[in-house]
Amino acid sequence: EAEVAPLVRALIELDLVIIPRGGGTGYTGGAIPLDANSAVINTEKLDLHNGVQFVTLPGLDGTHPIIHCGAGVVTRRVEETAHKAGLVFAVDPTSADASTVGGNAAMNAGGKKAVLWGTALDNLAYWQMVNPKGEWLRIERVRHNFGKIHDEETAIFDVHTLDTSGNNIVKTERLEIPGHKFRKVGLGKDVTDKFLSGLPGIQKEGTDGIITSVAFVLHKMPKHTRTVCMEFFGTVANATPSIVEIRDYLLGHEKVQLAGLEHLDWRYVRAVGYATKAAGKGRPKMVLLADVVSDDEQAVQEVAEHMVEMTRKREGEGFIAITPEARKTFWLDRSRTAAIAKHT
Repeated sequence: EAEVAPLVRALIELDLVIIPRGGGTGYTGGAIPLDANSAVINTEKLDLHNGVQFVTLPGLDGTHPIIHCGAGVVTRRVEETAHKAGLVFAVDPTSADASTVGGNAAMNAGGKKAVLWGTALDNLAYWQMVNPKGEWLRIERVRHNFGKIHDEETAIFDVHTLDTSGNNIVKTERLEIPGHKFRKVGLGKDVTDKFLSGLPGIQKEGTDGIITSVAFVLHKMPKHTRTVCMEFFGTVANATPSIVEIRDYLLGHEKVQLAGLEHLDWRYVRAVGYATKAAGKGRPKMVLLADVVSDDEQAVQEVAEHMVEMTRKREGEGFIAITPEARKTFWLDRSRTAAIAKHT
């Protein structure tokens, strides 16, 4: 990691275009040089992490679980490490087996858990990067809410400029950003706002620096989980409103939360040859996969059964997975589908 800043400064002196590259899972070809006078800086070998640590965080009392990783750590490795410690890593894009955490931060990646804990931005405790001048920056979230950043009235970040060693703070600028600036109303993520109120590194697709390491906060999952697979066989127009209906139903529930939601449209289902769970129904027009969680087992089971009933009212069939093995199978089916679709 320490080599990145002097490398950037040397490339600036040579007047070369600098292209950051993470796991290479993006669709835009952003890591491909279009000019001979280019240098690709690949962060994949920054692949070490420190495991789960309980640390103090700025503006908060006590200690809190985080995992500090080099930018090249594969997403799945972080998820597995958190799981072994009985905790949850919230960022889980479908590319988790190949994408890296530096890219997750730069792209503000999400995943099925974003409905509960938000995207990468919402879960970062701090990150370190090199800006286009070859300077070290360390950005720390102050008073982290361990939830969605747009729920905050004001989100606070300290942007530290470090010396050439990357170890000592030279100056600090505090950014105080209204929470609503991070999301468009009604959307989980605003992909049009790459400036993101001037916050360095995040959602910039690598265009304002190179992220070299990140630290994510970790979460505790409620005791009981149900995974519900909902297949819809009527028209798309009839099936689509169920997404909002299910979300609103869970938002209004006192004991049960929606911890994950994935939508597969009819083109996706058709392209990958989705294996229908409902016998004799043919291929569904739409599929929803949802995780619902609670510390009250009876409540979470009742909610899952109600979601099945909601599905049937819209010409669909629902299936509930209870055991960890069965739930994993439901989500593995989704991951295989995503992988096939990507190669298609």
